[in-house]
Amino acid sequence: IRIEYCQCDYDRRCLGVESVTLTPYERKIRICFKALPTTSQMVGTPIVVSNSTIPIPFTTVLDSDMNGGVITGELPNELFDSSVGSAVEVVGKFNVVDGDRNATLGLS
Repeated sequence: IRIEYCQCDYDRRCLGVESVTLTPYERKIRICFKALPTTSQMVGTPIVVSNSTIPIPFTTVLDSDMNGGVITGELPNELFDSSVGSAVEVVGKFNVVDGDRNATLGLS
């Protein structure tokens, strides 16, 4: 059992790492994820946090088949108040089952 994930656009197309620069005008984080094999299902709500000292509220929407979904969040204006940019890391923890197999998986 494993999980694939990427930064994605509104159509859930993966973006290259170089394409993901957040600005005060485009502050939305979107991470698409999918459990593999395709018969796997998420159990419960994933836990999603960031390394930011300023809280970032995240929302996780699971697909109807519970096999994947999208995590969204919006960086607060305070993170852009400094003239020195900083990286924000998002960390997630997922519980996934596939038949009689269980796994706790993460993303970073």
